[in-house]
Amino acid sequence: MAEADKLATGERILIEPTDALLVIDVMKTFMPGGGLAVPAGHEVVPVIKRVVPAFPKRRRIATKDRHPRGHISLASSYFGAEPMTSITKLSAWIVRGDGAQLAAQAKFGWDDLLAYLGRCGTQVLWPDHAIAGTAEAELHPDLGGRVSGAEEEFGYVLVKGTDPREDSYSGFKGNAGTPTELADVLHDRCIQRIFCCGLALDYCVRFTAEDGRAAGFEVVVIEDATRAVGFPEGSAEATRQSFTEKGIRLVQSDQIVSATRSAELLAADRRAARSRDICGND
Repeated sequence: MAEADKLATGERILIEPTDALLVIDVMKTFMPGGGLAVPAGHEVVPVIKRVVPAFPKRRRIATKDRHPRGHISLASSYFGAEPMTSITKLSAWIVRGDGAQLAAQAKFGWDDLLAYLGRCGTQVLWPDHAIAGTAEAELHPDLGGRVSGAEEEFGYVLVKGTDPREDSYSGFKGNAGTPTELADVLHDRCIQRIFCCGLALDYCVRFTAEDGRAAGFEVVVIEDATRAVGFPEGSAEATRQSFTEKGIRLVQSDQIVSATRSAELLAADRRAARSRDICGND
């Protein structure tokens, strides 16, 4: 089907003045060779680069994950903990009250951990990633323009996960519910619909999209501009099912059309229609 035909049948999505793009955690740390590499995470970068120009800079927002060493979400903050495992208040060593499990570098105390788990329920213990002061804690440089750095491509950059006592998957709030400024930033820009992309689909993209929906925004996830961690098994499928249940739409990047491109496609559609009429009258 030609591009103009897709637009005519409603398969294209016109970017409106009340739309914003959220580029979530597209960082070196989540790329191959990074501390928490997302499978094929690097593949989202060129897709996002194609989408970004459809949104004015003021309505492009990026998030960055950033943790101090000793953060509550890092396996290295606990003695004997393996990355990619989970803890709850019912974990055996927590039930025993074995505070000695906390490593010397932990920047949170036993009471902090109990209170946090009481609010969020479960915490995945991740390998060290997005450590403050390292290059991995920055946006992927290929998001930048020819002469601009990656951050200069965005009207606002939100840094999350800096509190050592609380992880933060969502751009809207920490895992224990502490709000960020993101909702205010979007309201200040009169945003009604947000387009989410980035890493990873089943964690930070999911939490941001679902919290955005709960906050009253219409939410669209650009599926080919995301990749999933895939932990635990089935997490990506569960995410898509949750999106369906919550009214979050999944689209592909080639469905997104800027106002300028929309005018071009409509003109092409009209030319094609006139051509068919002329040919039909011959």
